[in-house]
Amino acid sequence: MNTPKLSKSKIRVSWSVLSQWKAGNYDYVYNYYEGIEADTTSAMLFGQMAHSAIEKGKAIFIPTTPGFKKPVKKGVFHETKLVVELEDWLTLSVVIDYMDNTNNIIADFKTGKSKGNPLQLYIYDLALSAEQHLMKPTHAALVYLEEELTNHKHEILYRAYDLYKLNDVTKATAREWVTTLAADMFTKLKEKYYGETD
Repeated sequence: MNTPKLSKSKIRVSWSVLSQWKAGNYDYVYNYYEGIEADTTSAMLFGQMAHSAIEKGKAIFIPTTPGFKKPVKKGVFHETKLVVELEDWLTLSVVIDYMDNTNNIIADFKTGKSKGNPLQLYIYDLALSAEQHLMKPTHAALVYLEEELTNHKHEILYRAYDLYKLNDVTKATAREWVTTLAADMFTKLKEKYYGETD
């Protein structure tokens, strides 16, 4: 067992770590805190390629209003990384793929075949609120991406998206989920690595 990157008094969590713990994938979480990288899958490779292509200005279509029906625009987007303190023992780290300040929409890009969870978006909104960020999104989207090769031009396009409304209820739901799950995980990790029990 490697020495964990884990303080006895404070834990830093993310959506991916919490969702893996919730799903019972404890080895993933142990490896994460021990600094062991997860095996790279084909879906992960496509995800990395898609995000890189988007940041370099490849074509991507994004919903820009709640009433969005057709592809609207293409452009260059950059990830927004935030690290915020939710409790004196808990720090939350998020990476928001897309922020539309004009229309107050945030989005997360999905490259796998499985359905995304809107709770991830609620957690991103919670992080923005906790940081007292100038952007106060009213909606959030899970945007499902696919590759397209036409006329020898490689593009990353969206194939579908789900749009969700954000409000105080969704933020409260996110906070409850994060703090409850993080507390359970932190207790179990301290017991595993330091022999501590409540």
